Amino acid sequence: MSWKRRTLGVMLVPAAVACTDPTEVADLVGTWNATVVEFTNLANTAEKYELIGDGGALTIVVEANEDYTLSILFPGEPVDVQEGTIAVVGDVLTLSESGQGSPLDFIFDLSGNTLTMTTNDVDFDFDDQGGDEPASLRMVLHRQ
Repeated sequence: MSWKRRTLGVMLVPAAVACTDPTEVADLVGTWNATVVEFTNLANTAEKYELIGDGGALTIVVEANEDYTLSILFPGEPVDVQEGTIAVVGDVLTLSESGQGSPLDFIFDLSGNTLTMTTNDVDFDFDDQGGDEPASLRMVLHRQ
């Protein structure tokens, strides 16, 4: 999976929940707006890119029928929209983009209307020169 400033690849998402009741898709239904979308270079953790602080945006809409729509805007680029299905099995949440390849797994924490998701399994173009590097991704989203 490749997250770039110009392109956004497949996004599949799993998770671990910090509450006593298992999280279900019904618990995630709604519109989630990101307040933090931070990529960190795994080879040089001092190198980071924070999308929201740079003027970008990310929204995930989760439907009761287990469909989702993810919209991401990198500054100066058109909005990239992904659609697919969402599933929750145990402590794993999976967003499966329609017609795309393998999933991307996140650890997540759902606390009220705040969803925090992290993964060390993305690639990101830190210098915007077309060369992706292994990265971690942390997103904090709030339900409208």
